[in-house]
Amino acid sequence: MTGIGSVIAFLRHMPASWEYGTLGAAVALTVIAIFEFMVFLSEKNRPLRARSGVATKPITLRFENRGAFIVQTPTETVGMAGHVRTPGANRLYVRVFPECASAVANCIGYLLEICHKVGNSWELTDFNEICPLTWANYGTQPITVRPRFGPYLDVFYISEDRGGIVPCIRHEGAPLRMVHPSAIFQSREEQFRFKLQVIDLSGEPLSEVICLKVQIGPRWNQPIVELLSNENSN
Repeated sequence: MTGIGSVIAFLRHMPASWEYGTLGAAVALTVIAIFEFMVFLSEKNRPLRARSGVATKPITLRFENRGAFIVQTPTETVGMAGHVRTPGANRLYVRVFPECASAVANCIGYLLEICHKVGNSWELTDFNEICPLTWANYGTQPITVRPRFGPYLDVFYISEDRGGIVPCIRHEGAPLRMVHPSAIFQSREEQFRFKLQVIDLSGEPLSEVICLKVQIGPRWNQPIVELLSNENSN
């Protein structure tokens, strides 16, 4: 209060022109300070905004051709009323990991399409409609993705007894052509391009689209999988 009183007393002894000029400058500086503070708060509360070229999406789908991303696991065959359980064929799952800096809620992983290589171009297969993928051990329901914990997003599996590629989609509500796809998914020579993305319940993309180039290869449990640099890559 003493400081404010001194300023008022000082202004009273100044010529009118200086008094009004000083007051105007003080008001202008106050307005500028308030404006800059509001801009700072706005930038701070925009978690999905890009800054200096950083990705605008909160999730980055990552794939590496190594363990954890390519996992062999046993299965069980359930018999009468769920009481009889016998060992089933082994499966090899290929997955991607959703990296994020903080928890992201209501995440749904989607298979956007699968194409196969015809000559020098990619052509759509039976999988030409968007369909939810399974989160590892969680099914296809919306989940919260957390830093370092994921979970992984299943893309497809190959079964030891059948050998073909089976996308990890929800069969309920899917077209029959996708539940029972064409024979090309059994071929070891065919090359496929899986297009993936994570989207929330409102349809807002939570990750960029990524593409995996896939081929079964000479052995059922050694698929050839490569992360393409962009969705149009050869």
